[in-house]
Amino acid sequence: MEFRLIVSIFGIAISLFSFGQKEDLSVKEVGMPFIRNYESPETGGLNQNWAAIEDSLGVMHFGNQIGLLTFDGTAWNLEQLENREAVAAMSADDEGTIFYGTNADFGYFKPDSIGNVQVVSLVELLPEGVPVVGNIINVDIIDDQVFFHSPEGLYVYSSTLKTVIPIPERGIYRPFVFKNTYYVFTKSGVSYYREGELHDFGPSQISLRRYFPLQVDGDLIFYHQNKPNFRFAGDQLIPFELKLDVSPEAAIRFVKCVGDYFLVGTSNMGLEVFAKSGRRILQLNEATGLSTNSIYDYYIDSFKNLWLMHENGISKVEWHSAYSLIDKRYGLNTAALYSGKHNGYYYVTAYDGYYKVKEDLLGKSPFERLTSGKYTHWLMRVGEEDHMVGHGGGVSELKGNELVSVHKTSSISYAIAFTEDEQHMLVGTKYDFYVLKKQGADWVFHAQIKNFHQFCDFIINIEGNQFWMSNSGSGLWKLELNDAMDSLRYQFYDESSGLPSIYNNRIFVFDDDVIFATAEGVYNYDKVNDRFEKNTSFSNLMENGWVFRFIQSPDGEIWFVYVTDGDKRGVLHPTDSGYRKEFLPYPKLEKYSNHNLNPIDASNTLVSSPPHGLLHIDPSRPFVNDTEYKALITEVRSLVNDSLVNSTYYKAEVKPYFESDQTDFRFSFSAACYDEPEKTRFQWRLKGYENNWSSIQNARSKDYTNLDYGKYTFEVRASNVYGRLSEVAQYHFAIRSPWYLLWWAWVIYGFLFVGFLVVLVKINSLRLRRENARLEKTIKERIKEIQEQKAIITEQAQGLEKSLKERESLLKEIHHRVKNNLQIIASLLYLQSGKFENEDFKKVLEEGQGRVRSMALIHQKLYENDDLKSIPFGEYLTELLSEIKASFGHEMEKVKLDVKADDVQFDVETAVPLGLIINELATNAFKYAFNGIDEGTFSISLRREQDQYVLNIADNGKGIPEEIDIKKTRSLGLRLVKMLSVQLEGEYAIEAKNGTMFELKFAA
Repeated sequence: MEFRLIVSIFGIAISLFSFGQKEDLSVKEVGMPFIRNYESPETGGLNQNWAAIEDSLGVMHFGNQIGLLTFDGTAWNLEQLENREAVAAMSADDEGTIFYGTNADFGYFKPDSIGNVQVVSLVELLPEGVPVVGNIINVDIIDDQVFFHSPEGLYVYSSTLKTVIPIPERGIYRPFVFKNTYYVFTKSGVSYYREGELHDFGPSQISLRRYFPLQVDGDLIFYHQNKPNFRFAGDQLIPFELKLDVSPEAAIRFVKCVGDYFLVGTSNMGLEVFAKSGRRILQLNEATGLSTNSIYDYYIDSFKNLWLMHENGISKVEWHSAYSLIDKRYGLNTAALYSGKHNGYYYVTAYDGYYKVKEDLLGKSPFERLTSGKYTHWLMRVGEEDHMVGHGGGVSELKGNELVSVHKTSSISYAIAFTEDEQHMLVGTKYDFYVLKKQGADWVFHAQIKNFHQFCDFIINIEGNQFWMSNSGSGLWKLELNDAMDSLRYQFYDESSGLPSIYNNRIFVFDDDVIFATAEGVYNYDKVNDRFEKNTSFSNLMENGWVFRFIQSPDGEIWFVYVTDGDKRGVLHPTDSGYRKEFLPYPKLEKYSNHNLNPIDASNTLVSSPPHGLLHIDPSRPFVNDTEYKALITEVRSLVNDSLVNSTYYKAEVKPYFESDQTDFRFSFSAACYDEPEKTRFQWRLKGYENNWSSIQNARSKDYTNLDYGKYTFEVRASNVYGRLSEVAQYHFAIRSPWYLLWWAWVIYGFLFVGFLVVLVKINSLRLRRENARLEKTIKERIKEIQEQKAIITEQAQGLEKSLKERESLLKEIHHRVKNNLQIIASLLYLQSGKFENEDFKKVLEEGQGRVRSMALIHQKLYENDDLKSIPFGEYLTELLSEIKASFGHEMEKVKLDVKADDVQFDVETAVPLGLIINELATNAFKYAFNGIDEGTFSISLRREQDQYVLNIADNGKGIPEEIDIKKTRSLGLRLVKMLSVQLEGEYAIEAKNGTMFELKFAA
């Protein structure tokens, strides 16, 4: 016997004992809870469902008429046993093993390696000769013992000993567990199980066959619908007062105590819920929303939802929620518009009339309709004594239990506001305004306003006879009634007054003051400047959307509706530092709630709810069900061969490995959350392939194709209707490397590579030997050629070296001869000057002699230097100046020479003009500058600065006379200096101050 079951066998939570259960549960008593009926066309099973259980992942399982139904929040799955029998009972032990009971069979479910669940029957463990098992209708577990009960007997399975003890006694029924002991009702009374036998329990003088056992606050109570009730105390029964107002016609199937409540399930009147006091607080039947009146069993899941199994499917009841409906089941046959409370009654305006109900009966008893359905009743305004209602025929006043017309109009009266003294009333309609006045105890028509015609949707008294009036379509007005109460003075406000727009403006009262809800948040009115300013604290909370409703409750909380990407509803809770914003789960309520909010007190807020009635919210309860829940990976399928890889939700201990040709997969997923499950959305990612979560989507599966080999983890998480994220579900798997990337393939590749290298080396070695022989021959030939060429080159080099030495010697000889010839010329000039008596001519010859001597010194330095191309100019300066000074005799011993020159080398083209310049200037200095001076200094410096040379010559002599214009002088020496400076492409300057200073800058 084998079938596939989508269920977490390794994580099943312990089911409810059939006897009773303590739950941290608070059932909402106002209105009718949301009910979702699942019938056979949707579930895939037959109509009748008998039992339920929730596993640790939150997946729901139901015993159906032809098998086991599973619901994971997305899909229903029916798994049929081999004999197509009904699964009438289920329970689970501490390890999560599910035990089942059917007709003539009982056992447990066991998964195979990929989650296909096998059915293990325990009937085979029964001793031979045991009668037919019969229909197992109860499964209970105490420690390691599992009790399977049928009308034909009791069968006790020991999970430790792996044995089944049969107790084939007919006529035992209604088992229960109390203080870890198993009890049954028998023909003689009550018996308990111990060591393989049933033993009599308690007094036998009272027949308890028709009683229901209840565990109430630790006591064992025996309840009967029409007889005295008892509490078991020690060894006796004590009368116990427990009166549940169950109809005498009700055919009771079970009575259970759950926390502070009694649940009574019937076969003909549905389910009734009672408080501990016996007061009925909830009726669930066909009239209130169930699809049948015949209830078989119940279950409470981890979200505190009530599941009812019955003869027409399964129903989920949100009896713990903050939200419930007050609709046609309470006499409200059309959509409610506005609601309010006055003098101990709740009142509701609706499309078909005006309704009321006592305050303590709201959501418990039907409303009373006070008017016919002739007009749409729009709003109400209640003063200290007056109760006014606007409707399609004008305005009426509530007198006792009757609406009495005050003024009739052809359009709906949308807005009503009292004057401050409550003696007049300004009423706005779709087209105009009129005024009512108080006359004795009645209200009467006073005047029609003739000078102001606007549609009015909100109007609020400011003070005296002044009002604020809004029209959502065209702006804001400040109105003031005149003394005669028949005309209005008015002022219009638009963007020029600070409003963001003339559209979508509404007025509301906050802390007894008026605030202005606009398309861009909340604004306040600055009376001094007659302007509107944004209320930053509220606007930030409202996210600057269009504020559609802004209503302050009596306890200071603010209920709001604003529109951004969609309608958002919520509450601003006052805190010490401002307000805390809490949203209502709008996606869950979108098909119920309209925009009209009426927060009445701490436990009651009413919202108009099309198509009929009211949505009731209890603010004392959490708006959002924050129960933790899990995302589920329901199926992993290979798309290569359309094969099922894993069909369960449990985490495999061994990571699946797939062959390299299995690279395409489909992951199906769901979430074990059952409040509006169709609105649950998902995010996913495949780690190892992508790192970022996908966007939140409505999809329930994801395909991946052409995955590379490696390790992966598929992750999915859900976002339910409340916007809460689930725990992350993971599926680890790996795709094996292709055969050509496995280790043994790499070993083969290694051997092949080594063999290839060996062959390649041998081939290459042979080639190299041949090439080596050829190269050796070539090398020998080349060596011979090189040796021959070397001999020729050596011979040529020796000749060239000889030629170079001869050339050097010749150059030195030339410079030596030039130097000697220049010295001869200097000597001749000296000798020739002695023959002339003319001093001027004699002076010219002497100057020429000095110039020739300076050039001769240059050629001397050239042939003395190893480098015949350049002259060490520092040495040249020292010798030149020493000779010039010596030529003037002993008189110049009083002059000190100061020569500073960098290690500079000049060629002859630079050295000759530079030497002549220095010769001219030095000669003039020694000749004229120091006459009549006891001591003098002649200094010269030559240095390189970046890309140029700087020559400075200075003396501290008498200087050039003032009457001589240096630049216009016709002196040959100075003209020669100027000409030579131009030849060097230099710039010079002469300054006659405290001696003479000459500076020359020329290119390096």
